[in-house]
Amino acid sequence: MRPFRASLASAALTDAFWFAFQIPNLFRRLFGEGALSAAFLPVYAQLEKDDPKVARQLATLTIS
Repeated sequence: MRPFRASLASAALTDAFWFAFQIPNLFRRLFGEGALSAAFLPVYAQLEKDDPKVARQLATLTIS
């Protein structure tokens, strides 16, 4: 880690570099591995039956 940090010349820059790698990993975990769909779909399906307007609001908030 030290040689890598020295090559970027700043701890803040190194942190930004590592954070940039975390974003795609988060999306892979949420969408690729099914965590979001496993949690979202049952709740959305129940809301769609009970109150379609609330279900659309949930979908909009989840996507945006």
